[in-house]
Amino acid sequence: MEGVYKYVIEEPWPWWFGGPLIGLFVIALLALERKQLGISSSYQYICGTISPWKLDYFKDLTKSKWQFYFVVGLTVGGVAVSLVNPAYQIDISESTVQHLSAIGIEKQPGFAPTELYNFSFKSILILLAGGLAIGFGARYAGGCTAGHAIMGCSQLAPSSIIATVCFFVGGLIASYLIIPFIF
Repeated sequence: MEGVYKYVIEEPWPWWFGGPLIGLFVIALLALERKQLGISSSYQYICGTISPWKLDYFKDLTKSKWQFYFVVGLTVGGVAVSLVNPAYQIDISESTVQHLSAIGIEKQPGFAPTELYNFSFKSILILLAGGLAIGFGARYAGGCTAGHAIMGCSQLAPSSIIATVCFFVGGLIASYLIIPFIF
């Protein structure tokens, strides 16, 4: 039983298992529930629930309520994994390690570098600015990376394919221009 626990809980699942599992989830959402996978709509539910203004955008919150619970589940799952295996060593290429080291980000055990997530004023400011930019971008693009890259591309939606390409280009710009500038 310990071998199963180690393989299922402590180790990352292989791509050949995780990928088809996500694909089956997408098919199940479409076929059984007639719902689109996405995370950014959960913010609509949160804002509509806590907002004192009753805007038309927040009128029908029932369609995004399940996405809020999906995000809660993702968060709880992420916290659980980090508690079960807090020192998990993420495998990244040696050239990436050298590139990050050159800008002051050292590889250490765990899921995220302490230089980025250390609750200093600078890291909190970076996280807040990044969160606002991601939230605005997701709403402006009509969905988030999960919605466009997983759901939209599986439906061959041209807008999702364009958005996914833009997400990757934005990630490259952030990795090679913005993060080195900040650090």
